Amino acid sequence: MFGGLTILAAIAAIGAIAVLFDSRKNLAEVSKYCTVGLVIALIDFVTEYVGTKFAGWQYNQSVYMIARLVPIELVVLFFAGGILLRYAYLEVSKRKAPAKINILLYITMIFGVLMYVKDLQAGVGNASILTFAAPFGLWGILNVTEDRRGWAVILALIIATVDFIVETFFVNYFANYGYRGGFSLHTPFAYALIAIGIFGLIDVLNSRKK
Repeated sequence: MFGGLTILAAIAAIGAIAVLFDSRKNLAEVSKYCTVGLVIALIDFVTEYVGTKFAGWQYNQSVYMIARLVPIELVVLFFAGGILLRYAYLEVSKRKAPAKINILLYITMIFGVLMYVKDLQAGVGNASILTFAAPFGLWGILNVTEDRRGWAVILALIIATVDFIVETFFVNYFANYGYRGGFSLHTPFAYALIAIGIFGLIDVLNSRKK
């Protein structure tokens, strides 16, 4: 069954195809784009499979359910999203970051504290994904090149904000899926940490000889 996830996956796929087509003459670049996409898709698939398997959340609409649990749209969405994320990261990092890294990190930490307090008050908040996201994010910030570190944090915060808006909209209006106990702010915060880890991976790949 077609739904909101199908539309999102299709839009992301079109964007990713455009990026790969633009880089078609450089197979090394295409390989790096696909590597980042595969890593993100694999991380999400494992997270989604475990989460749905143990009833942390469930999906109600998909053109095809992998193992009857995970919509195939998510694999396409996160693979394509990884390609688009690498493109955006490399493009914006060519410019000087508009804010100091320390200020952004302080904002992120304050957001984390507020998130934790809000979830405690609401009686929700599965922090299991943070078990992976936190160390991966720390690894990422250590491997992001210094001149791109500001943009890495900026993009991570944008990703967290977009995820919060999109997930709130999809859960409340489209009913594509739902979380046991309600949607938690841990999710967008974890995505921000994972994004920083991916940015570190992008820079590690770029540091290799072409």
